[in-house]
Amino acid sequence: MVFPLSLAPFEEYMLVDDRPTWPMNFFFRLHFDGHFDRSWLEGAFRQGVARHPLLSAHVRPAAGGHFQWVQNLQGSPAIRWRTPDAGGERIAAIDLQREGGVRIWATEGAGRTELLLQFHHSCCDAVGACRFIDDLLLCYSAAQKAEEAQAGLQSTDSARLVSRAAHGATGWQLARIASKQAVGLLRAGKFLMRKAVSLKPLTAEMLAESLPADYPSSCEHVFDVRQTAALQASARQAGTTVNCLLVRDLFLAMDAFRSRRQLSRQEDWLRLAVPVDMRLSGDERLPAANVVSMVFLDRHPQDCADAQRLLQSVHEEMQMVKDRRLGLTFLLSLRYNRQLPGGVGRLRRRTEKGHCQGTGVISNLVRPWAASTLRRDDGRLAVGDVVLRQVDFLPPLRPYTSVAIGALTYADRLCLALHYDSRVLDRAEAVELLGALEGFLQQSMAAT
Repeated sequence: MVFPLSLAPFEEYMLVDDRPTWPMNFFFRLHFDGHFDRSWLEGAFRQGVARHPLLSAHVRPAAGGHFQWVQNLQGSPAIRWRTPDAGGERIAAIDLQREGGVRIWATEGAGRTELLLQFHHSCCDAVGACRFIDDLLLCYSAAQKAEEAQAGLQSTDSARLVSRAAHGATGWQLARIASKQAVGLLRAGKFLMRKAVSLKPLTAEMLAESLPADYPSSCEHVFDVRQTAALQASARQAGTTVNCLLVRDLFLAMDAFRSRRQLSRQEDWLRLAVPVDMRLSGDERLPAANVVSMVFLDRHPQDCADAQRLLQSVHEEMQMVKDRRLGLTFLLSLRYNRQLPGGVGRLRRRTEKGHCQGTGVISNLVRPWAASTLRRDDGRLAVGDVVLRQVDFLPPLRPYTSVAIGALTYADRLCLALHYDSRVLDRAEAVELLGALEGFLQQSMAAT
């Protein structure tokens, strides 16, 4: 029994920064051809959550102003079924003191099904969410074939949750690592000294508004197999990664968006927040959890004038983050803040400051289900006659950070989803920004 369990520093940060008007929630929208058996899917949801205890746990206050996870012994998760023309229940923030950290909203119609999965970021990161999604579909597949064992399910070890924030090192080892991260500390200092700009100026009315009725708002683009292969070839030829091309081209798209509105100034800092997976070898049996950190990349508008030089600088910076494990810098800062008196209050005051922490977010999950036993020859996941056609990943939005790009490659197709704050951008502006990113990526493909 692992509960009660203290929140890890990053989980506590996600909880403290949560608010009803800007939930610390992310989404996966799964588009299926075919219809599910509702009772089997409900059962699969319960089984999947049971395999990942943090998704059903609640939080409660603990000593020193901190929080802890406690097991939820009342009720069980249920899917919320909706019809396409009924509008349905508005999607609100998840309250971890009253409910578990995952919801599923299901919509059926015209031979297709959409599952919208909502996760609280304190419970897990997107990598953990993808593991849960695979388990959900595997449990459903097993219900279809009652006589067969759930052979595709990998074993999970809930006891590993106790050490989920160790990142492969003890406290003293982490301290020694930190002493070698002078570059990371320098980056942290620059982050605190620089003031990032929002994609668009925000008014007091925007900040005061409640969560919009169309939350979560998004637009999407899927590159076909040929285009995705061309982008991968372009990255190899340039000696970099698709992820670096995405980061570079999003900088270019944001700069173009602001320039068209005469918002760009030379002294501005465009900032991208980029999640970094901190999992190590041996974490394969860890249930869904938050094993992630953040790094922040800053560029001036004039840095976008030379696309090749910008790509080189992004590649070098991301390589340094990987080689020196600079994702630890942010996690260690949260850990040390927590050890000081008043740490939670100090963290809350920091997150409530009225300034922009990032112009945008980009999170690339690469190929989340490449090893799934549900994959067909064409790369799509299938359970019986129900086939996953498309996936949209929507990272969280924050005050002053009104756009977040979720990227993943599914069935050899690069899928981009732009999660946008409709209090700040209208749909035409969101489509414009995503179209600009698509255009720059097309140019990147043509470079091969």
